[in-house]
Amino acid sequence: MGLFSVFTASSHPGNVRMNNEDNLYCDGVFLTSGVQDTPLSFDGTAQFPCVFAVCDGMGGEAQGELASLTVVNALNEYAEKIKSQSSSKHINEIAQSFISDANNRLCKIMREKSLRMGTTLALVIISEGIVHAYNIGDSRIYKFKQENRYR
Repeated sequence: MGLFSVFTASSHPGNVRMNNEDNLYCDGVFLTSGVQDTPLSFDGTAQFPCVFAVCDGMGGEAQGELASLTVVNALNEYAEKIKSQSSSKHINEIAQSFISDANNRLCKIMREKSLRMGTTLALVIISEGIVHAYNIGDSRIYKFKQENRYR
């Protein structure tokens, strides 16, 4: 049996806006447009290799929720290909392809709908004992070390 990662995820539309423009991706689970504006919290396990992401839709733009949903939909299409790679070089190549494709999808929607939208991306891929982290925008990825806990 493979190793597992335990995770907790939650989402809340916040107290200012009526809609939640953010999305998340927890190894195949993400917020669809039907539940995106509903507060939720869930726990789960993911077998290594696994893929996690947070997309913070840009609230100042017209369609932050569409931008973040577009990116997690694209990630869902790439996840199995990412997880099937065993070398860091190949994981990085597929991750870069995903990022480029997601950006192209956003640009296409913006051209078709004549609107502006955007999202950040904080992407983590855990494979072969290595954490691959990718970041676009101001969403952050933190590393917690066990030895620094509660001294």
